[in-house]
Amino acid sequence: MFASNLIRPYALSFVILFISAIRLSAQCHGERYLGHCSNKLGDYNLLRAFHLNPEGLKENKVTIKYIFSKNAKYRIVICDSETDQLASMIVNIYDNNRRLYLTSSDEKHETLHSVINFACKATKEYNIDFIYLDRMANNCGVAILGSSIVQR
Repeated sequence: MFASNLIRPYALSFVILFISAIRLSAQCHGERYLGHCSNKLGDYNLLRAFHLNPEGLKENKVTIKYIFSKNAKYRIVICDSETDQLASMIVNIYDNNRRLYLTSSDEKHETLHSVINFACKATKEYNIDFIYLDRMANNCGVAILGSSIVQR
């Protein structure tokens, strides 16, 4: 009886620790891609990294609003793998009227680009849509935004 009273609290702690470990392994950790993917920025300066997680989404996309500045060039690097494998998501940049400015999808060649460049012509808020091709695959990742000022 004395031994079972000692073991019971430890058994409960073990169960809690085990359940926590399962939850952590199922979570999305896009930051693990930052090191590999930030190299693809080249001469662009890192502005922001967006951690993307399809888990729990009602739709297959995440929309982020961002103000781009006139006469600046931007690069978006999409990473959901630690290899140079192409991303499994499409990135679209729209203005507030939903006019498409740029997409990472090349329908003519049936290709997805993991790096896209955007030369901004007007300072305003844009919508960046990250569209998951297979939300059920749980492709978490990161999109890295970099900029460089256009020299005139």
